[in-house]
Amino acid sequence: MVVASLLVLGLAELAVRGLDLFPQARAATRVGGGVAPAAGAPVSRLVPQPFRGWSLRPGSEGDALPEVFGSGGRTAWFEANRRVNRFGHQSSIEDYRQLAAADLVIGLFGGSVANDLAVIAGDELLAELARRRPQAGAAYLVNFAQGGYKQPQQLYALSEALLLGVPLDVAVNLDGYNELALGGQDAEGGFHPYFPRRTLWAAAVELSRDAPTLEQAEETLAVLRWRQRAARWRAVASRHAVLGRLELARALLGRAALAAEGRAAFAERRLGRRLSAGAKSLVNLPEPCLGGDAADCLPLLVELWADASRLMDAVAARRGVRYLHLLQPNQYVAGGKPLSDEERKTAVDAHHPWRPVVAAGYPLLRRRGAALAAEGIGFVDLTGVFADHPEPLYRDACCHLGLAGNRILARAVAARIAAVLPAGDGSAASPDVR
Repeated sequence: MVVASLLVLGLAELAVRGLDLFPQARAATRVGGGVAPAAGAPVSRLVPQPFRGWSLRPGSEGDALPEVFGSGGRTAWFEANRRVNRFGHQSSIEDYRQLAAADLVIGLFGGSVANDLAVIAGDELLAELARRRPQAGAAYLVNFAQGGYKQPQQLYALSEALLLGVPLDVAVNLDGYNELALGGQDAEGGFHPYFPRRTLWAAAVELSRDAPTLEQAEETLAVLRWRQRAARWRAVASRHAVLGRLELARALLGRAALAAEGRAAFAERRLGRRLSAGAKSLVNLPEPCLGGDAADCLPLLVELWADASRLMDAVAARRGVRYLHLLQPNQYVAGGKPLSDEERKTAVDAHHPWRPVVAAGYPLLRRRGAALAAEGIGFVDLTGVFADHPEPLYRDACCHLGLAGNRILARAVAARIAAVLPAGDGSAASPDVR
């Protein structure tokens, strides 16, 4: 029996190595070195930020996103850009102010879809830009996007970047969804959509306070326990002489570590919702539509989005920065993409709470965006960027893309950036960005 068991384990080990099975799980045991969170370490990656509401804690890491990379494993670009820099954004560039003014510096602003674009497919964007404008020289993508951001947070992020001396040449604002979905959710709760998203702002503020309630303490403990469990699974692989050399063992331990990380992230989001439920310390503004259906506040949401874009354009122009406003694609936009059978199961939810306001609001954004373009603002509607792509691209029922979708979007954004660069550094980009 023992011999047979060893033989089976040996064959499984050979299969894992020879067929390169479970690369994402095996790689998870090599991240972080198996070091458990230090005693007294902050429970949340969110920290209060005086102008943008909140940011990510410098030195922390973004989510692992195994569902994006699948069996191919995380890319080198993602690994390099997953860490949070001193500006509070995920980027391999620790301090954007150190970039040379002679380089081509592209700032990317927006919410989680823009952040994904920077962290997952920023290399694709830069490669496509180099192909379209080979004479443009060294180009850098600086990430000012963050999950949960909505206007006017992008406006404040741009103003902050310019005030601090970041040498931007192009400011790309990729947004639209959060302004409707998150702004609408806050409006339904009686919270003015001008302010940062209530749940994340409240979590950043409340987690920095002393003397949590019993419920908050229990939720905090759950986050820490799952993080420590993930670290212990990694530690087994890194500290055990035999198990650390067996790829089958690394795969099993890695799957356990990734599962624990997922539970920690879920517990942190639940904690944020609990904290925000009683948060009353932010001054609110009255509006007749607040507290009712999100659709009642659509005019307010759309005008706030458009006015913030106008101000971004004005601020950028004052500093000689080219401004590009891109309306992000979404699976709930009619005709935006032929949905695959897989996407209909995993990326479309008929009962999603944000679907009604998004479906009703996007036509308004498109019309308002066309008016912005008529004013001379660099607005481009990218809702049809996937119109010729029936393959699965969306990874969830909200708005987020997988690796393939991010790469297609990256090439489209690069084409638009190339089109606004000054003449003399390469041929003009084609207007067809599909």
